[in-house]
Amino acid sequence: MSARIHTSREAFMLFPSGASRLLVLLDPSLQPEPILGIALELSEQWNPEITIMHGGLLELAGELEAETDQAKLTDLLCLCWQIRGSYPEVSISRKLPRSVGEVFQEAVERRTDLILASESVMGTSGRAGYERERPGRSISQPPGMVAPCPVLVVTSSGWELPKEQVATAEWFR
Repeated sequence: MSARIHTSREAFMLFPSGASRLLVLLDPSLQPEPILGIALELSEQWNPEITIMHGGLLELAGELEAETDQAKLTDLLCLCWQIRGSYPEVSISRKLPRSVGEVFQEAVERRTDLILASESVMGTSGRAGYERERPGRSISQPPGMVAPCPVLVVTSSGWELPKEQVATAEWFR
C-alpha cells in the first residue's frame, strides 16, 4: 500500500492503531523538510522507534564516490542529533540507498511497520523507480517490487487537493 498525505492527521486516519517502527526517508539538503514535522507529530501519539534514512541519492544509481557518501552520512547524523532534542528514540540508517529496493531491504531488516517518504525523494515521476499514476493521486511500484510495509509519501504543503470533492478513502487509493 502506498498513499500520499499532507498532514499527520491523515496518517492517524489511515493507521489509527499506529506503528511501532518508522523508517523516514528524507533528503537532508532540503530544509525545512515537512516530513520531519509529521514524523515528530506521529511520535507523540504512537511513541515508535524512528530510523531516518538519506534518500537524496536514489536517482543517482551508484554514481557517487565514497567521499561524498561520507558527507551525506555526516549530514544525516547532524540532523539526527537535532531531532533527538525533541525525540530521543531516533536513529539513522548508515546505508545510502540508490534504489527503492535498497530502501525496502532496510525496512525489512529493521522490521519497519511504516515507511514515511518525502515527496522530494520519491514523489517525482521517474525518480527512484516510481512512476506517478494518472491523474497524479497515487504512486505505483515498478513491476515485481513489493513494499514490505505501507509507504506514505508526504507531499509538500503547497500541493492542492483536486477541485472535485473526493472522499478521504478515495483520495488515498
